[in-house]
Amino acid sequence: MKKVFQYNRDGDLVKAWKTTSSAAISLGVDESNIRKAAGRNGTSQGFFWGRERLGNFFETDLHPDLDEVVEENDKLEYKLQRSRDSARIGRAKNRSGYRFYNLIESMSQGIEDQLEGIAFQGEVQKPIVPKEGTILLVQVSDAHFNEEIDLPHNQYDFFVASKRLQKLATKIKSYADGVSKIIVAMTGDMINSDRRLDEMINMSTNRMKASLLATSLLSYFLKDLATIAPLEVVAVTGNESRIHEEWGLTDKLLTDNYDYLIFNMLKAVLKDHPYIVFTDSNPYETVVEINGTKILITHGTMYKQATQERIQKTFGRYAARGINLDYVIFGHIHFANIGDIFARSGSISGSNSYSEYGIDLVTKASQNLHKVYLNGEMDNIRMDIHETDGFVGYPINDDIDAYNALGAKKVYKKYTIIIVK
Repeated sequence: MKKVFQYNRDGDLVKAWKTTSSAAISLGVDESNIRKAAGRNGTSQGFFWGRERLGNFFETDLHPDLDEVVEENDKLEYKLQRSRDSARIGRAKNRSGYRFYNLIESMSQGIEDQLEGIAFQGEVQKPIVPKEGTILLVQVSDAHFNEEIDLPHNQYDFFVASKRLQKLATKIKSYADGVSKIIVAMTGDMINSDRRLDEMINMSTNRMKASLLATSLLSYFLKDLATIAPLEVVAVTGNESRIHEEWGLTDKLLTDNYDYLIFNMLKAVLKDHPYIVFTDSNPYETVVEINGTKILITHGTMYKQATQERIQKTFGRYAARGINLDYVIFGHIHFANIGDIFARSGSISGSNSYSEYGIDLVTKASQNLHKVYLNGEMDNIRMDIHETDGFVGYPINDDIDAYNALGAKKVYKKYTIIIVK
């Protein structure tokens, strides 16, 4: 039995083994690798091996392939540096993840502290409605509650949003005769979100506060509607309200979203309300059947060109699953458009600097109402909520600093009018 000597990368002796077999068993490797390395004073498993005990592996001329050994050592150093680089990148990613989880923790703590203050309490009078009848499908879309808009023809903040929601509820009530139920479809972009991680951390309190304020306003709106008929609430998420930088179509990314957070906070706040129920659904798109009419609800990111041909492709996609759609409702563009097989909603926020100066689109605040009769017929109504004179709005705190304004100066393009006399 021949001894075998194990040396580290610096050439210092690590251990003397009685046999290559004992070294291989201890290291959990194939004995032949160590035996071959020891026979030629080479490397195996990140160590140098030899049959002679040396003061230092490199300070001797006993082995003929010293150049090869040095080369192997250089390779090991290269691998070590690569490992260090990989570890550094991994640590950077971890730090990014830790910051994100700190943001979520900060929001969760604030939510836990404040939800109790806006939770439903007390008794309500049961709405008197027929057992069967017309069902109203109310769309709440593109509120962007935390956006501050200051244009000559549109001013918007939480206080204006509160008045517009109250006006929307008042208009909906005017269609309540013979209604047996109301379905509220939240179709996304309830608030704006910051894209960069550092900005998210710096603004975490504001984003949390904006979510709470949005939850408070929407809870008043839902309780207002519940006085005329029982409510069922469904929701999908929008792209602007995503929490993280990326927006995708997987459940993990679609629910990493302030819309999803607000929906679930509303569910918690109104869980004891006897006439409001919340129905979980696919966060991207969901189908509701109302008096036999199948209606697809989605935010509308895929409908930048909302044409009948484009919508019919969606009909075909669902037909392949055995579901025959009758109608599609969505938002996203902030520009109302009602047709025979689809309806795009306007926004609660109305025209902003980006829509006017960035894409040359002037809009007004509006939302859509869909009245579905017992025989499945539908009336689709655009409700103008832009002007709010005479409305005081739902109660709201006045310590607001939760805006994510898109200022006109960021996108405004100067122009000159040439007057020819």
